[in-house]
Amino acid sequence: MPASPWLGWTGASLELDNSLGLPALPGAPQAADGTSTARIWSNGEDGGRVQLPTSDGEKTFVTDGTTFWAYDSQERTV
Repeated sequence: MPASPWLGWTGASLELDNSLGLPALPGAPQAADGTSTARIWSNGEDGGRVQLPTSDGEKTFVTDGTTFWAYDSQERTV
């Protein structure tokens, strides 16, 4: 069985209070007035992954230190 690419990764959840009195920005995740959450993982080297939950799904950003890609679960696009 091949090893999982996520073995050895560590992660955390981050909560940010955006109570700045600003209106929500359409199409921009986590850019609204209120509390935002991000889930962050790192392999301790060059790789990382960030997930930003949205009202309609989530946006995921991944890098292995060389390649970067983003996934939008609502649009189902990479």
